[in-house]
Parts: sequence; C-alpha cells; structure tokens
Amino acid sequence: MLSLNPLGIPFANGMKTRIKMSLISSPPLQSHHTLGSESVPKPLLTPLSCPITVFGGLQDNTVTYDQLTAWQSQTQENFSLHMLLGDHFFPNSDQLLLIQLITAKLANLSRC
Repeated sequence: MLSLNPLGIPFANGMKTRIKMSLISSPPLQSHHTLGSESVPKPLLTPLSCPITVFGGLQDNTVTYDQLTAWQSQTQENFSLHMLLGDHFFPNSDQLLLIQLITAKLANLSRC
C-alpha cells in the first residue's frame, strides 16, 4: 500500500509518519481543514479563471453527487468530476489511482 504524507504526496522510500493530535489542533491546520471540508462551495462574486477537478466516493453517504457538482459553478474554465470506489474516505481505497489522476491533471495544467 502506498503511504502518503499529510499533503497527500507519497513518502520517499516508503517512509511512514504519524501525525500527533497536537499538530492537528494547531491553528494553521485547523483553518486548512475547515477550508478543505466545505462540501458545498460558498458562491463567488466572480467564478475562478482556472479549472476545478473534484473527487468523490461512489459509496459516500456524507457528500452527495449534487454537492460535488455544485463546484462547477465556481469556475469559468473546465470542470471535471471523478467518482472513485469507496466511501467518504475513498482516498484510502485506491491511492494509486487517485495519485495517477491528480498527476495527470497537474501535467495538463503545466501545458497551459
């Protein structure tokens, strides 16, 4: 199984780490979690001029398909939605596929 660091990047040489709860309670990480935990986007006055890619779990009972597709209204550019096997914690189901999809999206951005 591929090990990821807290930013979702694979660890070099399979190195693993544990995040202490004290780190998670730090203000910068709390604000990051709050930002990333928005299931439905807050409306922007002007949609972003960059593409948005959204990932969701097919068996997720927490975030609905409609909540995921609502992000499309936040961009003037391309929007893509990838539904992967798994529930709300789908990144744990097929980490390699998720990394491949993210890598492909980033490679396409670098061509812009």
